[in-house]
Amino acid sequence: MNFKSMTSLEEMHSKQTTAQVSDDIYQFERSFTFKLYLMAGVFFFLGIFFNFPLRNFIEQKLNQALATIPNCPLIYKSLDVTYLFPGAYLQSVTIPGSCTGLPHELKFKELGVHLVGPSFIPPGLRIRLKGKSNTKEVNFYLSQSISKSVLKIPKTEITAGLLTEIIGHGPMKGTVTLEGLAEFSKKNLLKLDFIVSSENFALYPMNIQSFILPEINFATLLLKAHSDNGKLITFDALNLGGPNSIIQINAQGRLWLNPTAFTTSSLDINGNVKFKQAFLDQFSILNLLLASKQNNNGVYRFSVKGPLSSPTPSLL
Repeated sequence: MNFKSMTSLEEMHSKQTTAQVSDDIYQFERSFTFKLYLMAGVFFFLGIFFNFPLRNFIEQKLNQALATIPNCPLIYKSLDVTYLFPGAYLQSVTIPGSCTGLPHELKFKELGVHLVGPSFIPPGLRIRLKGKSNTKEVNFYLSQSISKSVLKIPKTEITAGLLTEIIGHGPMKGTVTLEGLAEFSKKNLLKLDFIVSSENFALYPMNIQSFILPEINFATLLLKAHSDNGKLITFDALNLGGPNSIIQINAQGRLWLNPTAFTTSSLDINGNVKFKQAFLDQFSILNLLLASKQNNNGVYRFSVKGPLSSPTPSLL
C-alpha cells in the first residue's frame, strides 16, 4: 500500500471518529437538557404543593359538602385528608337516624374512604370504606365505574360489643359473620347476594305484642338472601336454633323494597317453629295460644307480615 492510500484511510478514520464524538456530545446534551427540565418541573410542583394550602382547600370543600347533605347533619370532631393513598377520614363521627332511616344514631371512632387502585370488574376505580370503633375495624370495598357501583363485603365478624359501641345497645350476644355483594346503578339496587351466620348467637329479652320473651340462646344462625332485580329480596334460608335450642325456627320469605322509604318495605316470612316443652311450661299463655293451632309433632306454622318497621307475627 502506498503512502497516499494510507493518508486517505487515516483521514477517513479521523472524520468518523469526529462524527461519533459529535453525536455522543449531542446525545449527552439532549439527555442533560431533558433531565434539567424534568427536575425544574418537579421542583415547581413541589413548590406549589408545599406553599399553596392545598390540604386546607380540600378539607374546606369537604366540610362544606358534608354540611349540606340534605336531612343528614353529620357530627364529627375533625376531618383529615391523605395524599399517598388519596382519601379522607372523619374522627369521632355521629350519624343521626335521619341519615340511615334507623330509629337511633350510629357512632364511630373513625370513618374513612380512600382509593385502593384500579378495578377490572367493573372497569373503574376500587375504593376502600373503613369504619372503626374502639375495639374493631371493618372494611368494605366499592368498585366504581361510570354506569354502576359494586359493593363487596368480605367475610367480616360483627360482635355484640361492636354493635353496642355503634348503636348504643346490643340486641344480641355472640358473634355473627357477614359476607355479601351488592350492585347499584346510581341509587337503585340491581343485584344482591349475602349470607349471615353464627354458631353462638343469642337474643336479649324482647317484647313481642306485649309478650315478653326471655333471653334465648339459639346458638346457630343462618340467613341467606338474594335479589336478581333490586326490587324483590328473596330469603332463601332463615334458620335459628338447632335440635338442642328451646326454640327452633326454619323459614323463608320475601321483602318487596320501597326505594323511597326503606322502612315501609313489605315483608312476608313463612316458616316452622318448634318449642321445647321446658319453654312451654314457663309460659302458660303460650300454651293457650297454641291449643287452637294445628301442629305436627310440636312443629307449628307461622308468618310475619307487614311493613319492615312494624311487621306482625302470627301462628297459623
